[in-house]
Amino acid sequence: MAAAKTDRGIPLSTLSIKFLHTNSTSHTGPFSATAELIDNAYDPDVDAKQIWIDKTQIRDMECLTFRDDGNGLSRDLMHQMLSFGFSEKEPVKGKLPIGMYGNGFKSGSMRLGQDVIVLSKSKNGMCVGMLSQTYLEKIVAKHIAVPIISFNIQEADNGSGMWENRASLRDILEHSPFNTEEELLTELRAIEGPTGTKIIIWNLRRTFEGNTELDFTTENDIRIPCDDSDPESNSSLRAYCSILYLKPSMQINIQGKKLETHPISESLEYINTTYSYKPNGVNKKIPITFGDNGSKEHYGLMMYHNNRLIKAYHRVGCQLKTKHKISIGVIGVIECNYLKPTHNKQDFDNTDSYRNTIKSVAYKLREYSGKRNNPSDDAPIEEPNDEMTDEDDESEETPGKGASASSLTTSSSQPVITEVFSLSKPPSRLQSTTPQNESRRQKLGGLKRKLVTDMSLSSFTTQRDRLLEANRSLTQEKQDQAAQIDELNLKVVQLEGEKASLSEECKQKTKRTMAAAQMERGVPLSTLCPKYLHTNSTSHTWPFSAIAELIDNAYDPDVNAKQIWIDKTQIKDMECLTFMDNGNGLSSDMMHLMLSFGYSDKKAVNGKHPIGMYGNGFKSGSMRLGQDAIVLSKSKNDLCVGMLSQTYLKKIGAKQITVPIISIKKPEAKHYILLSMSNGLTLCSWSLL
Repeated sequence: MAAAKTDRGIPLSTLSIKFLHTNSTSHTGPFSATAELIDNAYDPDVDAKQIWIDKTQIRDMECLTFRDDGNGLSRDLMHQMLSFGFSEKEPVKGKLPIGMYGNGFKSGSMRLGQDVIVLSKSKNGMCVGMLSQTYLEKIVAKHIAVPIISFNIQEADNGSGMWENRASLRDILEHSPFNTEEELLTELRAIEGPTGTKIIIWNLRRTFEGNTELDFTTENDIRIPCDDSDPESNSSLRAYCSILYLKPSMQINIQGKKLETHPISESLEYINTTYSYKPNGVNKKIPITFGDNGSKEHYGLMMYHNNRLIKAYHRVGCQLKTKHKISIGVIGVIECNYLKPTHNKQDFDNTDSYRNTIKSVAYKLREYSGKRNNPSDDAPIEEPNDEMTDEDDESEETPGKGASASSLTTSSSQPVITEVFSLSKPPSRLQSTTPQNESRRQKLGGLKRKLVTDMSLSSFTTQRDRLLEANRSLTQEKQDQAAQIDELNLKVVQLEGEKASLSEECKQKTKRTMAAAQMERGVPLSTLCPKYLHTNSTSHTWPFSAIAELIDNAYDPDVNAKQIWIDKTQIKDMECLTFMDNGNGLSSDMMHLMLSFGYSDKKAVNGKHPIGMYGNGFKSGSMRLGQDAIVLSKSKNDLCVGMLSQTYLKKIGAKQITVPIISIKKPEAKHYILLSMSNGLTLCSWSLL
């Protein structure tokens, strides 16, 4: 695979079309994938008030549609949504965004079906974008191409059809359910209101029996098969959406019927809202609500993040032990905005903060359950003393509690001023008219008259002139300083204006960079934002699964290592984790494939089946362990070095993921590099998490 080049002459990490399926496997079920598309409509940048989810038929194809009345998408926003890792969502009027990784639309839509088309209407224009595995396979694409067309509303009203990108229009009309420009315009005009977006997914995922995975036969609902013992939210989209948001604010309509939403706590009995938890590093206590849902099967902790359900019915503490029945039926509700969710929003990163949250909630759950079963027992269960779960309030020092007596009184050894004397008025005790005081007063008056007599008029004038000159100098200096301050203030205003202008220019440059992304057949390519390295790594909730990815790479038959060494080492004051194997090594082309996404052609060799099949393990694993990784490899023919580094990408201000790769043929290499093994690979990961 020829490596695409950047302006810096360094290869870009690229996207195989297989990565669309790879990325979708983060969703084990269709409801979490559906939730990703609902979240996009809910988030403050779109701010939809309603969303409609329906099944429709287009040209004998069963399609799943999502339509919202939000703000719509511009061409640049459309391209970002069809790329990976681009997310600049921010809170608006206190409404926190759910999406933060720039991946939900891709993983969600491709989990539900093979192909999706997005039709959007914003204040300034209309836009259509397509992400289609079927299309990419038919054109034998090497990279993920995303046809995008846009035009302004006036052109649509006039029917002029002045599409911005004819190559994209050609591919959309040939490979989507809409075969003419008029059909596209009709579909866009069908979006009610001044703004909104419609998503149409076709070639829906099917079961082994050939039926669609989603069952549309139930009136006003969409269902999937599940075990009878599972909660209703596992089989009914209507039930799932009813608990999806802690505080529902967007109206959801499923199969033509409005969903009645309400906070989950309103459906509980024996509600107690007096519990709270103060995580380490968080300024305020996090409220915890406990209640009883009356179920002996479906209970546990409902964990939300930024108003969105992440983990449902997660049993903790005594709920995990079958012999403890006091907590059966108890539901706990907590919003954990301080934790880090995985990019599929189905779990949290398994950090100290997460583990201590579970530990603290477990103790409070046991206390609540005990009081619910024995209302007369008010003795609290002592919570472990853990600095991560310390909830002791800091009390202020008050007299009689923690404050010493010396801090409230003045020491007798210190003088106390009880009277202030005026220089223009003698103290009251000197105003008595005793003969002695009168004599002193007369002497002072005489000295004063003598002093006045002795001073000449010229000395008064000289002193006065000096004082006037000093006053004029001070006045001028003050004026000069004021002028300098005004000048500096003006420069500050100008610099702030230049800063704002440069910031806007940078934003526009970024947009132009996105708009002018590499093309294939005249169609824009989906691109990789550097942030996606972190996004992708969140699929591992703990480090051991990430380590296993790197071990698997050494095990697989294409490398076929007999041994692997995992160690910690120190390089230039940096703690590093190293993996070294004695496998077959990598060529420069194989190195670039490993540093790109979705490229995997592994096959069984001598009956040994490969573990890796998605072309993603190295990226997700190494970036979960640390921010940066360098790979040094020696194969039969050459030596090769490649680097995947988030720190490097930040420092160079990269807009896409660049992967420096160098290779040296073995005859030339003896003067440059020496590895301690005949063949093999060494991975060094630093900036460890």
